[in-house]
Order: sequence, then structure tokens, then C-alpha cells
Amino acid sequence: MEIAVGTGLDRIVILVYFVLVMGFGAYFGKYSKTTSDYFFGGRRFSWWLITISIVATGIGSHSFVKYSKVKNKVTIKK
Repeated sequence: MEIAVGTGLDRIVILVYFVLVMGFGAYFGKYSKTTSDYFFGGRRFSWWLITISIVATGIGSHSFVKYSKVKNKVTIKK
């Protein structure tokens, strides 16, 4: 029994996405010379911008967990 996973178009989309992400990383990776550049963005960003990013990440991950929990409580029973 053979299980088909995706179509030819699906594979092309995934491959194009992979190539674009790798190209994006290779292009912008040349600006990171040290690990400090990589992890801290070369210390070019202000504190308030980093704070907004951290809060948005926390809220986004909390919402993902919270709403999946709510979904499990409110399942439609047949």
C-alpha cells in the first residue's frame, strides 16, 4: 500500500520556499561577522523595539497554546 504525500505542485512549492529561505539567509548572513552580531543584531536596535518583539512573541505563543486548549474543550460531539 503506497501512501501519496502531496502532489508535484506541492513539492515544487516546498522546494521554491526552501531555496528562497536559503537565499535570503545567505544574502543577509554576510552582515553577521560575530556571534554578538547574530544574537544581538550587532546591538543596533533600541530597547523599546526589542521589548515589543519579546512581548509579541510571548503573546503569540500563549495564544497558540490557549486556543488549542479551548478547542479541545469545545469539540463538537457527533
